[in-house]
Amino acid sequence: VVFSLSASFSTPLFFHMKEILNFQERFLGWLSSITWFGAIIGCFIYLKFLKRMKLKTALYMAIGIGFFGILSCLFIESRGMALAVFFVAGVLGYLSLLPMMSSAAKLAHGTGVESSLFSILMSIFNVGQATSSFCGGWLFERIGLPTLILITAILTLSGILVIRRLKSL
Repeated sequence: VVFSLSASFSTPLFFHMKEILNFQERFLGWLSSITWFGAIIGCFIYLKFLKRMKLKTALYMAIGIGFFGILSCLFIESRGMALAVFFVAGVLGYLSLLPMMSSAAKLAHGTGVESSLFSILMSIFNVGQATSSFCGGWLFERIGLPTLILITAILTLSGILVIRRLKSL
């Protein structure tokens, strides 16, 4: 759940880019495509270099990557920077998501209810994203986008405390 906090500023960031930076709808669509292209690259990097890493180490790495990926959103001030940040966010997003999904699969393996348990673990992630998005929208009005991004990044680091408690990875 802690890891899904980045959803807290996604909608405010979209409106910031549309209303403050005056990015056109077509460009925002390109940003989404660039992010997914980065995600594909991130999957290949994970498969080639990180797949055999110990899951606990990969989760620590994922938290660190998520932290820096969130902070990178503070630098979006132009179209070029937005393209770079969204591409890198796609790569980093999947370099951090895949270890989490691998951990959920490993925790579910051998339980006799693998598919149900994996679905429950991923549902918790999805509930975390929905809750984070709602809270982020509420906080955005009160503290602004840069502060929301900083708080989200710091809260993402709190995932380290959760990883330390995992014994079966």
